[in-house]
Amino acid sequence: MKKVILIVEDDTLLAEVLKRFLASEQVQVERAESGEEALSVLSRKQIDLVLTDYAMPGMNGVSLTEAVKRLDSSFRIIGMSGQDVAVPFLKAGADRFLKKPFGKQEILKTLSPFL
Repeated sequence: MKKVILIVEDDTLLAEVLKRFLASEQVQVERAESGEEALSVLSRKQIDLVLTDYAMPGMNGVSLTEAVKRLDSSFRIIGMSGQDVAVPFLKAGADRFLKKPFGKQEILKTLSPFL
């Protein structure tokens, strides 16, 4: 059965590139453009992993990570950003952090333990 990843990213182009790449790796992708939308998706769909950006309108990725972990501490979350925010993500409960920009091999290496 395919794993389902929720990509939380307000950059439409990056989200689409990630979605297409992950689909080629036999991963099903759901998408949200904000933390609030991500929480809505999580409440109604079975998600195996959340891949979230930091800087988004409204709730940022660290706040989303905290909110998701309050719902279910076993949720797997990977934060991503071009900013130096790895420590806040990890303190909030993220499993890993990806520094943007990243390549295909780096994202596969980061995601592979969860797929």
